[in-house]
Amino acid sequence: MSKMKKKLLLGALALAGFSLIMLATHWYGAGLSPDSVGYIGTARNIASGAGVMSYNGLPLVVQPPLYPLLLAVTNVFLGIDPLTAAPIINACLFGLVIYMSGLLLFEYLKPSLFLAFLGTAFLLVSVALVEVSLMAWSELLFICFILLYLINFRSYQEEGETRSIVLLSVSVALACMTRYIGAVLVPAGVVSILLFSPKDMKTRIRHLALFLPISILPLGIWAMRNYHVAGVTFGSRTSSVYSLSQNLMLTLKTLLHWFVPETVTGNDAMVVLAGLAVSFLAGAALWANRSKMRATLQDIGPILLLVAGYTGFLAGYSSIIGFDEIGNRLLSPVAVPVLLLLLLLVGRASVILGRRFPQRLVDLSLAAVIIIFMVYPATATLSLVEKHISEGGWGYNGKYWKGSDTVQYLVDHPGPGSGCTYYTNGPDVAYILAGLHARMAPLKSNVNSPDALNDLSQLRGRWPEEGEACLVWFDKIKGDYLFTVDDLRRAAHIEQTVWLDDGGIYTLERAGGDPGR
Repeated sequence: MSKMKKKLLLGALALAGFSLIMLATHWYGAGLSPDSVGYIGTARNIASGAGVMSYNGLPLVVQPPLYPLLLAVTNVFLGIDPLTAAPIINACLFGLVIYMSGLLLFEYLKPSLFLAFLGTAFLLVSVALVEVSLMAWSELLFICFILLYLINFRSYQEEGETRSIVLLSVSVALACMTRYIGAVLVPAGVVSILLFSPKDMKTRIRHLALFLPISILPLGIWAMRNYHVAGVTFGSRTSSVYSLSQNLMLTLKTLLHWFVPETVTGNDAMVVLAGLAVSFLAGAALWANRSKMRATLQDIGPILLLVAGYTGFLAGYSSIIGFDEIGNRLLSPVAVPVLLLLLLLVGRASVILGRRFPQRLVDLSLAAVIIIFMVYPATATLSLVEKHISEGGWGYNGKYWKGSDTVQYLVDHPGPGSGCTYYTNGPDVAYILAGLHARMAPLKSNVNSPDALNDLSQLRGRWPEEGEACLVWFDKIKGDYLFTVDDLRRAAHIEQTVWLDDGGIYTLERAGGDPGR
């Protein structure tokens, strides 16, 4: 296949991906989560000249700035609000992910172009990729830089030029400035350069001396900025409720669920068995090709290091620090590398089986198996898109929140009185749906963390800081990390003034220090 035909084919697949996301988000926009609101609020503040501040007026520290910066640039130059721009940018990024993935697959699967085409088409119906494409999240941009890293490392292996190592370093730096876990690419890159570079050791060391400062400098500057404005480098963290074994199982289940239905992934024994089976087949393929082991590892080594480093760090870090449960979102950055490794395994199986059976029969049989395995992801993805459309979007963009009685009240009644400070259990909802800037009510703990953040007895006589304030409560927002309104009554005098179908409005008055009063 000529380069032009390949580019046209990949362009058509990328256009299909762009169209899929535009279709799914055309009516209701991208799904919104707390992170999404943070990105959008930060982008609006950047565009307005208020600085890199979140919607709550605090400096952005918990996340890097590149994704909200992209939204802000769109606002400044095209005049499109970040909330409106998010689904358009996502559609463009999804198309770009498809195109870049195709380049990578066609490069690594040169002996089997049909296999490369099937792999690229498979990504169109990847549950993980489509799910993050429907949300206003930074994952798609991060995935683009992951792919850029792999493409540039391949180019570096083939050319070994300084230009390649600079581009590789820049892709790592951009990944770090999109998501903090991008820092995993730094040690992965160091080890890959040392082990898989075509150059002599002296040149490898020289390349490392170039790679390291370029890749970590932007993140280092950002960390110093964070410490200067907030006193922490990457935000405050608390311990996790998940053990390492639980996170490893969640990781395996999620990876397997990309290819097979929940009837398989719902059984822990089946998940472990499937993981062992894939590992055995990979080991058998390497052993059968042991005469070319070094060349094989030279090819797949950087990809293996990336996947192992990312998933291993994610599972380990999630066992120490509490944040979202491991699932499609957190693992989506390795969706393409994992698929590439599986297709390389299939390609190797094709060569081995071709020694005993007619090659055409082997290729057709393996292609049929891949197509069969595409049925479940395709069905799941179509269901995902249909659900997004039928529910009027996801998260805070969904029908429930758009029809919320409490949200509508806030829109119709901006405040019970001038100068009233609002507290709420959903400041992100209040901001994105009602344009209300509210402070977070005291939290019991962080999400998925056992560490207590506040003690009600210590809050009594100190909260609210203003002496008198207002409280907006959304009944739909629940969780072990939240106090209830009744809990908060132990810390302050709370009186309900407005009763709503899905929440309420309250007045707050700081109580005396003696809980018996």
